[in-house]
Amino acid sequence: RTQVSSTMATAAARMLGYTAKAQYWGAPLWNNTIGEKIPPSNSYSLMTGQSTLSMYAGTISTLHPKNSGLNLVPTITGLSVIGNSSATNSAKIIWNTDYPATTMIDDNATYNDTVLNTSHSATLTGLSIGTYNYNAISYDCVANKAQSSGTFIFADVNVMPTTLNTKSKGDYVTAVIKLPAGYDCTMVDISTVKLQGTLPVVAVSGSCTTVDDRATVKFNRAAVAGIVSLGSNIMVVTGSTFDGTPIVGSDIMNVL
Repeated sequence: RTQVSSTMATAAARMLGYTAKAQYWGAPLWNNTIGEKIPPSNSYSLMTGQSTLSMYAGTISTLHPKNSGLNLVPTITGLSVIGNSSATNSAKIIWNTDYPATTMIDDNATYNDTVLNTSHSATLTGLSIGTYNYNAISYDCVANKAQSSGTFIFADVNVMPTTLNTKSKGDYVTAVIKLPAGYDCTMVDISTVKLQGTLPVVAVSGSCTTVDDRATVKFNRAAVAGIVSLGSNIMVVTGSTFDGTPIVGSDIMNVL
């Protein structure tokens, strides 16, 4: 029955993104029920060294389901892509794990948050029109790795009017969704397209053919006026293709 060495602890810390030395959980105990070594159930400390991660106190079961053993890998569920109403050229990848783990995209190359959570949100910035493949990764407190892959389309969205006067009359706010190479408007499931995550499409403008890389959709103007605020608003359009590939894009609208 092998004790956890300082080398193993340090390696685990590095996998989680820590550069400072690791602190031991405490004297290991042998669990004869599951046949694996587990940390003691009294107080413990996490590996430290980054200002973004504070010390936890409590029992090991708070962070790891010890009755299932330390070799249990977190389970990722609910992986999806949503818009980011705080910035243009941006999107958020969200998912859940069945117990606390880190939040990482593409092995720290794109996004890394070492705080242990069960709800995960990674913001990607600097996006341009195109198709993006990504890996959502979560490490638990003993560096077991869970990974789930996905693809999304970032569209070039043009929302009109660019300035919305809430006192003026009109029926629609229009969004032109330009798709990247390899996609055309016939692939977009219009029933899934939403503005600001809530408003559905009420009309489709023009005809759609396999040579058209733009889908033009309309939203109820009064409904839009009811959810925006005066000044600059980031208008997020989301949806999916008929095969389930998420589509996200955004534009800026000024509201008077």
